[in-house]
Amino acid sequence: NIDAFEKEAVRFDNFFAQPLCGPSRGTLFSGRWPSDTGIVYNKIKTMPLKELNVTKSECTMGQVFKHGGYESLMVGKVHNFYKFSGRYDTACGFDMWHVWSRQNRRYHGADVLTNIGTTETVGVKAFKRAVRRKVLSKQHRLVHSQRIYTPDLHRDLISAFLLRHSRQQAESPTTAAPFFVYWPMLLGHNTKADETSLPKPVPGITFQEEYVLRIQEVDRLIGDLVKKLKNTGLADNTVVLLVTDNGTPSMFHGWYKGRLIQGGKEHNLVDEGSRVVALMRYPAGFQHAVITDPVSMTDVVPTLAEAAGLQIPESQDPPTGQSFWNAAVTGNSNKGDRWVLTFSRKFRPYVVAQNLQWKVTNDGEVFFRPDFFELSERSATKICDNHAQLLSMTQDVFRKTIDYGRLFTMPGTSTQYSSVCQLTCNPATRLPECL
Repeated sequence: NIDAFEKEAVRFDNFFAQPLCGPSRGTLFSGRWPSDTGIVYNKIKTMPLKELNVTKSECTMGQVFKHGGYESLMVGKVHNFYKFSGRYDTACGFDMWHVWSRQNRRYHGADVLTNIGTTETVGVKAFKRAVRRKVLSKQHRLVHSQRIYTPDLHRDLISAFLLRHSRQQAESPTTAAPFFVYWPMLLGHNTKADETSLPKPVPGITFQEEYVLRIQEVDRLIGDLVKKLKNTGLADNTVVLLVTDNGTPSMFHGWYKGRLIQGGKEHNLVDEGSRVVALMRYPAGFQHAVITDPVSMTDVVPTLAEAAGLQIPESQDPPTGQSFWNAAVTGNSNKGDRWVLTFSRKFRPYVVAQNLQWKVTNDGEVFFRPDFFELSERSATKICDNHAQLLSMTQDVFRKTIDYGRLFTMPGTSTQYSSVCQLTCNPATRLPECL
């Protein structure tokens, strides 16, 4: 199903998430870097408040569509914006939600937080009926989903939501509200030892084998979603963005050009940690194409806003990302005239700027990237010898490293900085230095 989706979609070959899911989802929601939001790792409950300084003004993605008159649904796993639990409507712009409570099981018999239905709403049929009729509680509640496979329930809630909107558009095409769905899947993630992530337990399989079966479940659900869009007549005029939030853990692997590629989750420098799948499908607007421009999670909010013809509300902090909508519509790449940033809290380097071929780190290192999953360290003189863009990338890493609370090492030296200066190239040493 994902392969079939790709054949109808624009594929972004250099899409970069953050190498860890919490910071990655923070950039997705806000359009801002982890150094801006303070979402730098996953431990929400133990994160110092001074670091988890994310505010309503950064819970932007849903607000864009709320202010644009869209009706919105969120199902799945909300990460660092869980602090707005119970206020996803007023704080984040979502009309209805059904999300994992981050307690106990997530796949079978999950505890979920929702404002869909009433206290009498129990079971798959009742929740689907509540979505179709738009029955919402004034306050959200905790619901224990007995004997329910949560990923399938979330698919069914989206299906009910799409069915209602297709009927509304058929009955009142000029006045029916458009819709926005955010589905951060539970699947893909690991599970506890006493719970299977699959619809039914498969005896005797290894942890790695269960991972493969989980991805097959993701593929099945994506196929179900596309089929529902087509069956309701909504597919051609609906933009669907499929993207993953970080690389896999090192215990899992894949293949590229005959080479074994280990997962690189939490590792900031390597493609295995942050380069991810990104596909955008919009039959009414564009056909299959491959875009090589470096793009990132921070670019999603501006892109979706432009696709819908909407503005970022004044109440929200402006995203630092840039829209890639024009690239998707035209199918044209800009040949790497921009770069993206990735951040890691656990492993060095902590901050990396990268374009199509070069990576510059906060440790003063310079790497050449001849192909995906390949890196070759080069002399720091390349910053001044190769292209003016590398100096700008270094300046950006410098600034973001300090914002991130880390020290920056000047390339070609061992000198570390705790505050930012303006960089220039010294013609004698061919190295960057403070102006």
